[in-house]
Parts: sequence; structure tokens; C-alpha cells
Amino acid sequence: MRNFLASNQITIKQSIIFSFVLAIFLVSTSMTNMIHAQELPPTDFDNGTDDASDLFKSNVHLWAPSKMIKGKIYEGLVVLPDASTTGDLVLVTTSDRTVLEISKSITVLPESNHGIFEVKALKEGDARIFVSVNGEVTNTDVRVYSSASKPDKLGIFVPSNGTKANKVPVYVFVLDRNGSPAPVKQDDVIIHLSSSSEMIKIPESVTIQNQTYYARFAAEVNGDGTITASAQNLKSHTINVKRHQENVDVLMGISPNIALQNSQVYYYVWLEKDGKPFRPPYVIDVFLSSNDPKVARLAPRSTSQHYGDGAIHVTMIDGIARGTLFTGDRGSVTISANVDGFGYAQAELVVGPVTFSNGENLFSVQSDLSSNISQINSTSSRIDAIYHPNIALSWVYPAKTSDKAYGVAALYWQNVTRSVNTSMDETNGAEIQSVLSARTLVPLPLDDRTITIVSQQGLVHKTIHQMSQSNRLESTEGKGRLAAIEFELAASNQGDYTISVSGPGLGTSQTKLDVIPQHIESYTIGIVPLPSRPGVLQDLAIVSILDEDG
Repeated sequence: MRNFLASNQITIKQSIIFSFVLAIFLVSTSMTNMIHAQELPPTDFDNGTDDASDLFKSNVHLWAPSKMIKGKIYEGLVVLPDASTTGDLVLVTTSDRTVLEISKSITVLPESNHGIFEVKALKEGDARIFVSVNGEVTNTDVRVYSSASKPDKLGIFVPSNGTKANKVPVYVFVLDRNGSPAPVKQDDVIIHLSSSSEMIKIPESVTIQNQTYYARFAAEVNGDGTITASAQNLKSHTINVKRHQENVDVLMGISPNIALQNSQVYYYVWLEKDGKPFRPPYVIDVFLSSNDPKVARLAPRSTSQHYGDGAIHVTMIDGIARGTLFTGDRGSVTISANVDGFGYAQAELVVGPVTFSNGENLFSVQSDLSSNISQINSTSSRIDAIYHPNIALSWVYPAKTSDKAYGVAALYWQNVTRSVNTSMDETNGAEIQSVLSARTLVPLPLDDRTITIVSQQGLVHKTIHQMSQSNRLESTEGKGRLAAIEFELAASNQGDYTISVSGPGLGTSQTKLDVIPQHIESYTIGIVPLPSRPGVLQDLAIVSILDEDG
């Protein structure tokens, strides 16, 4: 479950999924007794089971206040699964016309997917509202009360009792005996809050001000338990909350992971579920940190919050977050990514030349760094004055994708030395010879050369890239040279791809990309109406994204 609020100016379309919190307001109209919403419709009236609504399962969504006051006028909402191209006629009726007076029909305009109808509460009693459109029928229940009364109890409202998000909006209302909002008449009312578990973090209290009737706060839900609201002379209310854990892998890559001093490198954070790319339909908070900002610090962006050189807050959109790091002193550094609600991942980065031995090869270096890699001590500040590129290495992240990935290429000088080691077998005295090898990689700045990127058919990308140097880092950071380029890869077909990078005077290197279907989950939009009063500016509903389990 992911949650947010919606505006009363909203146009609901299936193709749009909102991922932010937006207050939905109720504004006074010229008709002073107009009421737009009450609370979530009940499933029964008398604590018994009412299965009639199960007979009308459809893709059409109907909402109307479940509780109404005699003599008041309300509005109901019909939402179609898709926007109408030519317009649709919606028939509206009620099970008891002595209880409710209702519009007989409404028209959904072209290019819209919803319509609003008027309901007048005539007398006390129970009634059911039916709507029919394009052969589909749905319904909702309404109870009409005689009048509102004084404050009697508290009510807690949340998007859902189960959540996969760690932060949940919570509303506390002062209600009368009918469940309608009852404004505080005298002094402010302090609502005392408590939870049954340390895994549920909430404030100690919230205040409902005089002449108002609700307050809201955020609950951090890291486990299962209850939330209780209590106040003097009001009946308390307790709800259950449960944290559902996502079985999702958080992955991270840094490229190049062997980098030049005072240069720019790229980071990527993405999600996989059941071994497939996973893209939740909402924006996710990601917090990145460096355990040694002197070696690598996080670069601020216009869309991020920066907490010094060691930490940054960014957002993950469409299942991936990406950005840049700035390298500094030589050394090794760990970059960590904490993805809100899913977990964390880490990646290693070495700044400066390295050596690695027999067990390592270029492909393993492009995949991840190991303890067999060690740094080379050097005092030269202009390493490119000593070494010249003889190979271009490449990285591709995410390594598994359903459509798009990002590649990075960087220049290196590499050298492989081999030696023969001779020893004697103590058992039979035979002579044993083994070949030992050591590979040296020295990261180098871009030198304006051209490289060629080649892959199999089915992967779309630019083939020729100019590894152009610029003074961009020098102008923004005071010093530094570019040492890598980033390029996009778009897949038109599924399959395993090999990306080869080469150029004049450069050895060829390869990296892999696996294009597979993404993990698919079904989502729905859930609406929890909030109790409301006529002519009051207030939050009207909580709109959330729900998974198949609600």
C-alpha cells in the first residue's frame, strides 16, 4: 500500500498514478447545506452480513457518503475504468425513494471518466444507491440520521490496516454518536497517542484546536501492533496496523569502480523481484551515503536534498535511481543506498591504480571488486603523463532490464606480468611449475579519442562515441577531469546481449546485459473518505495505491 491525498479538482484517469501527498479540500458553496463527503461506506448496517453488494461486482466505482443527515444535500461520484471517448449515460436509482431523493441519470463527458450526481437525504432510514452504465451495475449503502449531536468519541482513519510503506498518514477525528464530525466547542483538545509496539513510532500527542474536529500525523510502521487515541470525556479508539515486507532485492552498481582522482563516476540503484526487474508505480525515497567523503563524495542535484559530502537524498522513479559521485583522494570507499521500504545495498569504489592477481579478470572487475584487488602507491599527480590508454572498459546497469539500461565506458592503461614458479612435490619428488600473473589497471582521463560500441541486433544504442574532455569539473568543483562517458541502451527484443567496446590503439573489452520481462503486479487505487461537514475547508479523502492483497 502506498498512500496520498487527492484534490477536489481531480480528474481521475486510469493512465495516471499519483505518487505524492496532496490535500483534498472541501470548500463552502452558495448552497450552505451542501455536503460532499462523510466516512467510508459500511459493509453492513446491523452487524450482520449483507451479501447483496456482492451481486454487483463490476469495474465501475461508486462512492457516496455512507452517513447522511436528514435535510442535507450531498454528492456522489461514479468513476469508469477508462476515459469515455464519446460520452456515457449513467443511470442512478435508489432502493427507497422516501429516504433518498436522487438524480435519475448523469452524463460522463467525452475524454472524462467520472461523473457527479446529487443526493438529498429526506428522512431517517437505510437505503441503497445503484448505478448502471454500459451493462455494468454497482451499488453502495447509505444510512440517514435525524441530526448531528455533541462530541462523543474519537475515530482513527488510515489508508489501510496493512502497509508496505514504512510511513503512513493517520487522521484522528472527534465524532458524534452517529459518526459525523463534531467540532470542539471550548478549549483545544489534546489527543493522547500510544502504540502497543516499539516497532510503531508515533508522536505522544496531537492537538485538535477549538472549532475544528480533526488532526493528522505520520506513523512509522516497522512491524505489527495497534495505535490508540484517547482524550478526556471522549471514547477512545484503537486500530490494528501490520507491516508487510516486500520480498524485493535492492541492487547497486558504480561505474567506473576503479576511478581516477578528482573525476566523476556514476551510481545506479535498482530493484529486482523474483530475479526480474521490479518497478513500483510510485516514487521511492533513496538515501545514499559515503563512508569516506575524502575519497568519494555524493554530488548534489537540483532534485535532491544534500546532507554534506557524506549523504544525499534522491528519488527512485520507475524502479531506478541514478546520479554521480566525485572522487578525491586515493583510497577505497563504500557507497551505501537505503531504499525506503525495501532495504539497502552497497558498492565498492577504488580511486587510483590497482593490481589484481590470478583469480581476477577484467569481467570480474567490471562486475564487482574483491579483496584480491590492491592499490598501487604513486606520487604522480598527472598519471596520464606516464601512462597512455590501451583498453576501454565498460559497465552496464541494471544488469537485468526489461527495456532500458545505462552503459559507462572509461579509459585505462593495463599491464599483465607473468612469472613461472617452480616447486617440488614432497611425495614423489616431481617438479611442479605454475604460471602466476598480475594485472595492473591505471585509470586515465578522457583524451578526445573515438570509441566504438557494438552489440547484437535487438539492442539499440549509439555506436560511435567521442570521449571528449571538458573543463566542466574544473568550473563546478574547482578541479578535476572527466574520466568516463555514459550512454543509453534500449532493448527492442528480449535475450542475452554482449556489449563490446573498442577503439584505435585500444584492446576490446566486453560486458553483459540480460533483457527479460519485468515483474508484473496488479495495483488498484483505494479511496478512504474522511468524515466531513458542510462549508468547511478540510482534507476530504485518503487515496492510496493498493497491491493485490489490499
